[in-house]
Amino acid sequence: MQESWSRLLGEEAHTTATVLLNTLEPYQKEIEHHFALERQRKFRNIMGTYLYYFNRLKYAGSTLRDHIRFLPSFGNKVDMPREWDLASFTHACSKAASEQHLGSRNRALANRLLVEADAEGFPVQLLNEPTEAVSKLDWKNRYAQSMTDVLNKVGSEWSKPTGIRRLMQGTIIFFADWLPLLACAGMVTKLLWDYTMDKREFHLGDLLLPAIVMILVVIILHVVISLFLPLRWQAIRGEFERELGKRLSGDLETAYTQIPSEVAHALVGERRQMEQFLIEIREVSGWLEKQEQAASIAGLYGRS
Repeated sequence: MQESWSRLLGEEAHTTATVLLNTLEPYQKEIEHHFALERQRKFRNIMGTYLYYFNRLKYAGSTLRDHIRFLPSFGNKVDMPREWDLASFTHACSKAASEQHLGSRNRALANRLLVEADAEGFPVQLLNEPTEAVSKLDWKNRYAQSMTDVLNKVGSEWSKPTGIRRLMQGTIIFFADWLPLLACAGMVTKLLWDYTMDKREFHLGDLLLPAIVMILVVIILHVVISLFLPLRWQAIRGEFERELGKRLSGDLETAYTQIPSEVAHALVGERRQMEQFLIEIREVSGWLEKQEQAASIAGLYGRS
């Protein structure tokens, strides 16, 4: 029965992960914003400043959507916190998903498990109460915590990779931090050389050349970062779905699969107590029979 329950719980975990993921879909821009801010903190100097203002411009709508009333709204609305907070966000999404589907699915899951147990000959009446109790647990908060943990884990793996990807990320970050400054310094050096050695005439526009070169280098490096270190929701979505499915499957199996074994252990304990009780009854019965035999023998001798 453990195998059949594990199969049902795995299917339920996959479906639940899909429902929760669909709840996140309308807010992929906010999630990308969160990951972009995490990555932005790794850069310094000109590139760090550039990414800060670029992210503010790119994701400005992610904090204004719910304040603009004429924008269309699709599906059940999730109450977004005023300040971006991952835990509050995932809790709101989990609450919306529970109100839509997951509450009824939890109750249906308990019934499916009981039907499967009955089909395999397990005494269902012994499973009813504990299975119903597990289905009434606060799964909404569990789902929210799972979503938060998985988002943090996936984001951490993307922002702090290992192996070759870590080496590539470190190299790109190093060049992004220092190449713009070197390009600017190189352009200043070239202009000074031209003015002093080549007797170049001074033009007011020459003052802008170091800044222009530095900005061009920053933009080129930003393109390189986007190509080799992407942090888009569509790129992360598949990995997030797999990780969330594994997490939910583990949570469901931990909560449900122990029920039959606990019931079986309780039955074994009761059986042992019953056997011990029967042994004691036999001992007492034997002792009473001996006492009766002794009394009978004493009565026979007394009459003689």
